[in-house]
Amino acid sequence: MQITKRTRLKELLPLLADKERIESVLEQIEEYPLRKDVISMTVGEFSEIVLEEENFISELLRPNERAYKALGRLKNYKRQMKQLIDWIKKFQVKQTQDEKAAAQGIQFPDMCSRMLIVVTEFFHLKSFKEAESVPLADYLLILQEQSTSIQYQRAYNKLIEMKNKSKKKK
Repeated sequence: MQITKRTRLKELLPLLADKERIESVLEQIEEYPLRKDVISMTVGEFSEIVLEEENFISELLRPNERAYKALGRLKNYKRQMKQLIDWIKKFQVKQTQDEKAAAQGIQFPDMCSRMLIVVTEFFHLKSFKEAESVPLADYLLILQEQSTSIQYQRAYNKLIEMKNKSKKKK
């Protein structure tokens, strides 16, 4: 089906039930701006989207809206989320064997809860409610700083360990 700027979204709903079809339809569409870019959201707004993504997507895809605009926003949203996830993965520090063994059987908080915990601890906030109002961009900077700090600490510890081993050999 040809999608024009006049096509209504409700005309495409049967096609959009299949994820593969959605991707092929999105390839034909230009991106359209979101009301608010993902990176400019607060931690709380982002958590809402993650926890209720279906509601957010259904808000993007209103049936009476023009398909071109709605699908363009969906395409933009998917790209921004992919960029954000790639950025977060970039700053995840791989666990050492000892850390993996220690973490065995422990259930850690989900991503949204972890974001709130990290922001609360970093800024010494009194509540998670305060943490929800922190910009997502600030959380990403905290994540980058923590990653760098962990990598530095590990490198420093290895250096000290090597010096201690060389002293013992003498």
